[in-house]
Formats: sequence, structure tokens, C-alpha cells
Amino acid sequence: MTVSDKVKPATATLLQQRQKLLQQFAATPQSAALALQLAQCYVSCGEAEAAFDTFMRFMQLCTHQLSYLAPFCSLLHQQGFAAQAARLYAHYCAKMPDRASLFYNHAYYLRFAGQYQQAITQYQQALRLNITQPEEVLLNIAVIFSDHLRQEELAEQALLQALQLKPDYVPALYNLANLAEQQGDKVRSEALFKRIVELDSHYYQAYARLADVMTFKQPQDPVIHQMLNAVASSKIDADSKINLHFALGKAFDDCQIYSKAAAHYIEANRLNAMTMPAYQPAATEQLMQQIIQTITPGWLKLHQLDSSAAPIFICGMFRSGSTLAEQILAQHSKVTAGGEIEFFHRELHCIYPLQCAGINQSVLMDLAQRYLQYCQQCFGSTEMLTDKRPDNYLYLGLLKALFPRAKFIFTRRNKPDNCLSVYFLRLGSAMNYANRLEHTIHYYQQHDLLMAHWQQMFGSDIYTLDYDQLVVQPETTLQPLLDFLGLEYQPQLLQFHQAKNAVKTASVWQVRQPLYKHASGRSSNYAAVLPELAQLLVEP
Repeated sequence: MTVSDKVKPATATLLQQRQKLLQQFAATPQSAALALQLAQCYVSCGEAEAAFDTFMRFMQLCTHQLSYLAPFCSLLHQQGFAAQAARLYAHYCAKMPDRASLFYNHAYYLRFAGQYQQAITQYQQALRLNITQPEEVLLNIAVIFSDHLRQEELAEQALLQALQLKPDYVPALYNLANLAEQQGDKVRSEALFKRIVELDSHYYQAYARLADVMTFKQPQDPVIHQMLNAVASSKIDADSKINLHFALGKAFDDCQIYSKAAAHYIEANRLNAMTMPAYQPAATEQLMQQIIQTITPGWLKLHQLDSSAAPIFICGMFRSGSTLAEQILAQHSKVTAGGEIEFFHRELHCIYPLQCAGINQSVLMDLAQRYLQYCQQCFGSTEMLTDKRPDNYLYLGLLKALFPRAKFIFTRRNKPDNCLSVYFLRLGSAMNYANRLEHTIHYYQQHDLLMAHWQQMFGSDIYTLDYDQLVVQPETTLQPLLDFLGLEYQPQLLQFHQAKNAVKTASVWQVRQPLYKHASGRSSNYAAVLPELAQLLVEP
């Protein structure tokens, strides 16, 4: 078993059902219906390989094979088994090499299995087979190039190809606008987002992105007026309404009308909370305690590999200054910026930390090797490479076992400002603590407990970078950080805002400006309208 096998324990009822189906199928091995039921049961039990083998047996028994392929692969994918779904499609791509739709679906699952280059190859084959709606295929290729392989130029080429086929294809325009935004091209991104809303006034996510690009001066701004009209419409879908409320919060914050900004952020978070499971404080506490009790100094001594690789992990709470830290370091001649590398989150989030208790060296070596291979593929080097996914703080003990020479930069920010900034951002269900300030505060406290554990275990390899100190005294703050990394100071570090690299985080426009101080203490603007924040401001 590898660390990427996201196996969830099967219930007693499922195990009983599996045993019953096994007995029935053994008695009537030519029954296609039983084979399918057994394959589906294996998926529910988390037994991906058995599900794969049994479904292949079902396909041998079944006449109308392809009608069952897509639903079963969807079921595999829902349970976290995209690799097995991709293998099933690979079988049928070889068997029916003229079916464009098979190559398209194969590429889809390859992407979710983390096999990005192979996914692009299969999408390209679907194009060669004259698949319908080729602009959608090119869009998917662009997303892989941009989001996974960090090859923005190739992503843009694919999007421009899609627009040659269909000039008013809004999803391609939207992704092109996002690329321009990530690269700091304010003029182009604003123009593209405005073109999108002209083509489709109901493409509300473009308004939301436009609000991030623009700096609003007056509440009478036409874009604010359009967003207010849209959010009041009875025809708007729930997802768009959430995005627009967040955008209006940002717009009124720009205008310094904090009561209206808070009202929109409150409504945005209330609606967003309805789209995901409720935050469970006790579950977070349990997770942190499981990590602390599993990844101990003794565990680390037993499992630490002998690796010369020395990645730089920048982590901490979301919105604590990690993007700024990476953007500054990325200007150094010896540093390569990796951005928010999703590798460990994708590999570990379903199974960590429980599977670490009995993990063996070969699994750890495979995990480390695949991470380095992925980084080499995306960035051409793993020397002085920064990985700034904030929630990697959860895995620091494991990362220290994989890469004993790794360096960890822990970004820290004033607690009320940090919690407010999280609350003002739409995050996914994995960060459902963001929907209520009291939950964000609770999560912050639990995050502090875990960081204290890591500091105690190997604190000499963890550098705490204070955001509020950095923006006030940049050179004084940076010098000890550079010493920690074994780097010399270079004057261009503070010219980070002029860099042309792609920034793929919510801080994209903040790091396109020189260092500024007005984000420190920002929470005081909302003390009168957000009682939970007011309590934080008076805490010692």
C-alpha cells in the first residue's frame, strides 16, 4: 500500500454485504449483474484494486459495456480512486482508438490522478479525432498547463487557440483574464473581465474578479451598481450570489464604508456556510492531537530518510503573509518560486496522520521521490525551491522526515488582522472555519498549538517571519531570514512588486505593490460591527 491509497475503513454493514456478494458470485460466476454489484461494493469498501479487477470481469460478461463505464468511473472518482478510473479508460482507448470521447474522459481522470502530461497527450488525441466542442478540450489543456504544470505561456497558447475556434467563448476569455491577473497585467485583465460581462451579463464570477482588479473610490461606481442589481435578482444562482457578496464587501471596504462592507461579508459567509459541511471545533482539536501524538520525536528519529534535497516550505495560516514572503525571496538569484504546490495536500489529506503510525521507509522514499520528480517537471530544478502552500504546516513533521535538510518559514501575523482577512475571503470546504469569525479564531488557536509542537521538535529549522514587522522594517527583518537560508542580501529583493512571474493566490494584487503598512491594524476598522473581532482586539 502506498501513502496515496486513500483508504477509508469500511463499515461492518458494507463488509457483510461484500461477503454476501462474494458468495453469490462464486456460486454464479457468469452473472454480470452480480459482478457489477460486487465491483460497486468494493469501491464503497475502499478496495480500489479489487473493484478494478471485478469491473474488468463484469465487462467480459456484459454485452453493452460502454454504457456502464462512465457511471462506474464516476463512482471511483467520487471515492478518490481517479487512477483506477483512468486505467479503465486506458483499456478502452486501446480497444477503440477511434472514439474521441474515450480519450477525453481518460484525460479527465488522468488529471485528477496527478498524471498531467499524460492527460494533455490524451486531450490532444481527442482533438486529432475531431471531438465535438474542441474549444472545451483546449480550455482543459490550458487549465493543466496553468494550474498544475505552471507553464503559463503554453496555457495562453491553448486559450488563444480556443478563441480562434470560437471568439466569444466566455470560459476561455475568463481563464485568459485570470492569467493576465496572475501576471500582474491590470489593464489587460480589467479589459478582459469587462468584455466578458458585456458578452454575458450573467457570468457573475467575472464581476467578482473585476472587483479584485479594480480599486473603488466611490460607492456610486457603475460596477458596484451592476453588482448590487445582480445580487438582488431572484434569478441569480446561489454560487454567484456568494461571489458577488464577497466582491461587494471588497468594494465597500475600498470606499471605507466599513458597515456596508461587513454586511456583505457576513451575508457572503452565511450563504457559503450552507454549501459545505459545518465546521466541527472538536474534530479540529482531535486532528491536531492525533498529529501531535503520532508525529513525535521518536517517530521522526525512526522514520527520517537520508536525503540531500532541501526544499523551502513557507507555511502558516492562510492570509498570514506567505505569498509576500515567497515573492520577496523569488527575486533572489538563487531561489525558485514554486507557489502553492498541491502535492502533499492531494496525497495526504484523506489519510493523515493515522497511516503514518505504521508507515515504512519504502513508502516514504516513494513519496519523497515523486514530490521531487513533480517539482523537477514543473520548475526544472529543486535547488532552493520554495513551496508556499500554507496548510503544509500540518505536515511539518512528516516533511522533516522526508527531507531532513528542509527549511521551514512560518509566517505569522497579528491575530485579529489575520482572522479578519480569512473571513473576507471565499475558501473551500476544506477551510470551512472561514465562514464564522469565532470558528476562524478557534482554528487559529489550534494551528498555534500544532506549531508549538513542531517548534519543540525541530525549532532550529523553523524560522518565524512576522508580517507586521516585515512591512515596517523590511531590510532588518529580511537579513536574519536570509542568514537562516544561507543566502546573501540582494537589493532587488524589495523590488518584488515589479516581478513578472505568475502569482496564483488571493494576494496577487497585494504583492504587485511596494511594501505597505495599512493592512496592519486593519481589523480596528471593523471592531464596531464585528463583536467577535472586538473581543480579540482587547485580549492581551
